[in-house]
Amino acid sequence: MTQHDYTIANQTFSATRTDINNALSAILGLNAGTSAPSTTAPGMLWYDTTNWLLKQRNAADSGWLTLYAIGSQGLVTQNGSSIYAADAGSTDAYAISLSPAPSSYVVGMVVHFLANTTNTGAATLNINSLGAVTIKKAKDVDLADGDIKAGQLVSVIYDGSNFQLLSTPSTVGGNVFPKGYLSGPAPVFTSSSTITIKSGLKARDSGNAADIEVTSDIPVALSTSGEGGRDAGSEASNTWYYLYLIRKSSDGTVSAVLSATNEAVSGSITYPSGYNQKRQLPIAIRNDGSSNIIPFYTGAGWPFRPFIGWNVLFSDALVTPGTTNIFMGTIGTSYTSPASGSAFVPTAICDVARFRMDFVPPASAGYASIRPTSSGHEGERARYTTGSNGTLYGDFAINSSAQVEAKSSGGNGSAAIDVVGFYVTGIF
Repeated sequence: MTQHDYTIANQTFSATRTDINNALSAILGLNAGTSAPSTTAPGMLWYDTTNWLLKQRNAADSGWLTLYAIGSQGLVTQNGSSIYAADAGSTDAYAISLSPAPSSYVVGMVVHFLANTTNTGAATLNINSLGAVTIKKAKDVDLADGDIKAGQLVSVIYDGSNFQLLSTPSTVGGNVFPKGYLSGPAPVFTSSSTITIKSGLKARDSGNAADIEVTSDIPVALSTSGEGGRDAGSEASNTWYYLYLIRKSSDGTVSAVLSATNEAVSGSITYPSGYNQKRQLPIAIRNDGSSNIIPFYTGAGWPFRPFIGWNVLFSDALVTPGTTNIFMGTIGTSYTSPASGSAFVPTAICDVARFRMDFVPPASAGYASIRPTSSGHEGERARYTTGSNGTLYGDFAINSSAQVEAKSSGGNGSAAIDVVGFYVTGIF
């Protein structure tokens, strides 16, 4: 390993020949040495035997550019230290140190790193403290939660402004659900304080960033707060509550909360600690004046326009009103006694509700009828004779108060009107 000053001095022939041979030897050996050659020129090569690097003099003859790391495996050693390093951070600001250290970011620069954490949204990469550069996917799109997983080997290329992700995002592939996806069993009423989300329910989160899969039953108690309970505040009686799947993007933990906030209309739920992804489910429940959940069942239409039915005893026109009764009294020959069903119909997410009228007819034969208030048509009706009690059911498009009215054509009769259930719409 020799270097030369590339100056052939005036000397004897024998010394000149030796000097020329030494210069040729230095060229053949790529100016190998533990320190840089004392004489340099633009484009000159130097094999740095201290660091096992092949370097080239820059065009201005003012510094050295590292071309390759050289070792027993060839130009790029198998340890990959010039193009790979492990991230040791604990945030979305990934940071690595390559050896040898690059002097700047260069367009087309490809590096690989082992991520220490799962990203939550936009992320950056800082190489040898050259500065944090945003990582993009699909050219110019910020990363979504979980695009990079803890322990994942990640490849990126510098485009002059950002690092573009060469690796397939972890949110692509496998069981990735399309936007708005929801399938599996419906939640069920369990007790006066608890409902249960059943194993097998699958959904895409509302931000379209992650899949949420329920792998074991999740009980959700209205009487407690936090994950598996209310999202915030104290339980209020006679109140509508809405159900949300929630997920931690950091480790994939799935749970659920009940909230008085209906995001389909406005507002946002309060996440329990660590949770940052959600999906509102198309269901609404209500508690009564004693803060007990009114029993319900989920009928046809789940999951995109389900019928939520009240699983309670309904009224008889001659006895105490049932749990979801909205009117009990006398009806006459004209549509009167408008009754509001809004207490048992979540009108913000419902356009059709089902009503039930139990009636005791007057002495004269005729028919009983129930309809949406001021609808202008005869609605659902049934003919009766003296002494023959009857029951009518009707599915009606509702107004903001879910009002209905009734009449008895043969004279005054007794009636009890209950809300049987409602169809959920507007939650996707």
